[in-house]
Amino acid sequence: MKPSSLMLFAALVTTTAGCETANNMLFEPAINDPNDGFEGNLSQAGISTEMDWGEGQASLLSAYKKLNERHRLLEQESEELRAQNQNLQSKLTSVQAELEEEKGLRVQAESQLALKSQDVRRREAKILTLSIEKAKLEQERLQQKINALNDSMTRIPHPIEAAAKPPRTP
Repeated sequence: MKPSSLMLFAALVTTTAGCETANNMLFEPAINDPNDGFEGNLSQAGISTEMDWGEGQASLLSAYKKLNERHRLLEQESEELRAQNQNLQSKLTSVQAELEEEKGLRVQAESQLALKSQDVRRREAKILTLSIEKAKLEQERLQQKINALNDSMTRIPHPIEAAAKPPRTP
């Protein structure tokens, strides 16, 4: 076959197919055809007609709208939870600061108590030492009195001995 005859054959097949498609366009659609946009003599125009969206597309649109609303509600809830979280974090931080302050005060009070206890023990030891020294001094003073009395008694002649009767002899 010659190339020109092939071209002629291809052109003939194409025009025949195109005419058939054009033929189908000349016929009016059936009255109950859902894709023609009319129902009887009244047209159905708008964003939610079956012609515009179809039944599956309408379901997708309503699902999309529901998901958008759910997404909005979830974001709103998320913002509320973030605010609560931030509030709780700030409360936790303040409570931790108070705890640290209380720990510091407790350590300071314990160190002061230890110093006071040490001071009390030192004073008690000093009191005990002074009491022991006082007792020793008192003992020394009493010993001196005893010695002074003994000395005074040895110097004085005993009048009882001079007035005593001579012992009896049997």
